[in-house]
Amino acid sequence: MTNSVSTQDKICAVLLFFITMNFAGLELYLWLILIGYMLYKTKGKLIGTKANSFISICVFFVIYTLMLLIKGHSYLTSVLTYLVCPIGAYSLGYWFVRRDNINRISIFLVSISIGRGMHGLLNMLPYIFEGYTARNPIDFWSKHVIAATGAGTLFVLAVSLIYYSVYTMKNSKPKGLTLLLFCSLCVLSAIYIGTRGCLLIAAITCAVNIICFTNLGNKDARRTIFTFIIVFAFIIVSYNFNFFNLRTIFENSGLYRRLFIYKVAGFEDNERWKLQANMIRHLFDYPFGAENQMYAHNLWLDVARLTGIAPFFLSIAMTYTLMKTAFKCIISQYISKELRIIFLSLIVGIFIVFFIEPVLEGSPSLFILFIMICSMCGKVKQIELIDKNVMNNENRIDSEKRDIN
Repeated sequence: MTNSVSTQDKICAVLLFFITMNFAGLELYLWLILIGYMLYKTKGKLIGTKANSFISICVFFVIYTLMLLIKGHSYLTSVLTYLVCPIGAYSLGYWFVRRDNINRISIFLVSISIGRGMHGLLNMLPYIFEGYTARNPIDFWSKHVIAATGAGTLFVLAVSLIYYSVYTMKNSKPKGLTLLLFCSLCVLSAIYIGTRGCLLIAAITCAVNIICFTNLGNKDARRTIFTFIIVFAFIIVSYNFNFFNLRTIFENSGLYRRLFIYKVAGFEDNERWKLQANMIRHLFDYPFGAENQMYAHNLWLDVARLTGIAPFFLSIAMTYTLMKTAFKCIISQYISKELRIIFLSLIVGIFIVFFIEPVLEGSPSLFILFIMICSMCGKVKQIELIDKNVMNNENRIDSEKRDIN
């Protein structure tokens, strides 16, 4: 394995950053450039097409796209967003991972996290410099008002990496601290526009990582937990004494207004759960969907609402195959602990969003990135299996030679 990042990987990481930042509103076209670059390098071949998860993606998105076209949705946008990009992203994920860079592929994962987070932070500029106060932000590129929940999904990847940023401090304090600062800015921005989901994601991803990767007998693990305690204590003290105007910022935030002024229901009594329960009860009443119904704020139920029963079950099957692929990699000891942490953090963070947002309609780019991340996991596992087979064959040959001698 080489110790440096290749030029090809740097080009791809930079392109991913601009894609996820939706630079100049050209996200779809930048995806096409990156997919085209991959096809140029592979001489026109898609990578990873024999995997079960690739087949499930193709089946679902072909049927989903056809249903959208039948219902009168834009042909070009539907085909690019729900057919070309998901299939291309899966192939890209496979292509990114090679045996010689397997423990440095975090460059792609950090790049997409910072890119989406940066887009979200750019949307916060009117609040800082123009006195904008509405909960729904103005998109930096299009200048259109966007839903706060949709804006919140831009912070999901970054807030999922809080534990990862603390963990990386043991190898590189400047890198870890810089990433932690960026993640913290994303959390504060999510609080300001009142998106509770990001707080939930930050808490759950940290808890899952602590449960899965923390050995209390290990010095590094104790240091990580101690860092979390210090940060939490610092936040509490800063809030109580209004250091850095932290209390003022929070009490002027959308989240504070939702929880304490408008008395918006908490997670356990949210109107969304009632909508989802109603959608499940009437699932078979609308075999081809009922687009006029309210959003269920759930990936799979909103697929059923928009396109019907068949895509609903196919979306569940596709998600299952992708998650299965990802977790086979995450539980493996073949890759570094750092890489397992970042994979787990992003997968769990995105998966939580599936339960609270209509991802394919509101933020299809997030699902495309989910596909790419799971594909990278699949390629890692494939390399591991090949290496194990080679090792087993070498051991068998050595054993046979000893028997002969």
